[in-house]
Amino acid sequence: MGKHHDSIALDWVRGEIQDTLTQGQHALEAYVENRDDTARLRFCLNYLHQVHGTLQMVELYGAALLTEEMEKLTQAVLNETVTSVDDAVDVLMQAILQLPQYLEHLTSSKDDFPMVLLPLLNDLRAARGESLLSDTSLFKPDLSPSRATAAANVSQRLQDPKVLGHIRKLRQMYQFALAGVIREADLDAHFDYMQKVIQRLIRLCQKTPRGELWKAAGAFVETLQQHANPA
Repeated sequence: MGKHHDSIALDWVRGEIQDTLTQGQHALEAYVENRDDTARLRFCLNYLHQVHGTLQMVELYGAALLTEEMEKLTQAVLNETVTSVDDAVDVLMQAILQLPQYLEHLTSSKDDFPMVLLPLLNDLRAARGESLLSDTSLFKPDLSPSRATAAANVSQRLQDPKVLGHIRKLRQMYQFALAGVIREADLDAHFDYMQKVIQRLIRLCQKTPRGELWKAAGAFVETLQQHANPA
């Protein structure tokens, strides 16, 4: 999962980011023309640092991670610690050109999803001899809801005999609907029954970790129903 971002904030800063990246691109191109002119590469590093700070400010952490790796590689070139300056410059230029495309994608997406940047991130890291990232290292879901503890009155409600009796009836209804899905009989009706049960359980388990679990179950059943009835 990605992290939701503020699209309005992105709209405000995207033009500034593009202008700064363009300046960084020109500085990098000037360095390529004259490798002795390291001042141009320092200018590029400064521009990348500005972009990195802006992305952090608007909480676009996937894009900020990319610029952080770009900064580190630029600094490594300045420190003369890369194996191939040509390879380093090539991947830096590629990253400068791809970052605006990623930001454009974010204008129509709710999630800053760094895993789509993984190949480019690893190219940047490889150019300075660093270990590669895995997709699991970038998958950092917000688990705070699962750590929530139920309030005392909520826990007491879930122990109420009437509520427990209602839950048993919901379980029977769910099992009946699930059996229908397994038999592939009247799928729409049985998926709808499953969703009704899940929505009732979500309401019963509000403010508890179980409520979050049933929300996930509802999303899973919805996905199954969509696959069973493709548009």
